[in-house]
Amino acid sequence: MKTRLLLILVLSVMDAWFTLQAIQDGRAREANPLMNRMLMHHTWTFISIKMILTSLGVTLLWLRKDHQLAIRASWLLVGSYFALTIYHLVGWSV
Repeated sequence: MKTRLLLILVLSVMDAWFTLQAIQDGRAREANPLMNRMLMHHTWTFISIKMILTSLGVTLLWLRKDHQLAIRASWLLVGSYFALTIYHLVGWSV
């Protein structure tokens, strides 16, 4: 569980970086309305809020690490972030 939660944090940082790069290059826009508003305020606001929210979620999963729902949720998040990372890496070049 610990490795999955660390992976979620790492993949979240990668998602933020890839998203910012794509927005700066004009290839994408932030799809989440709340995060888009944070991004319009300032890049560091966007990054800070994203990392705070992700960290809170990971902390909640860690506190419930022995519960089946938390275990399944962690796998779902790893899979989702992994798919998103693949999309960031190849999605715009297809």
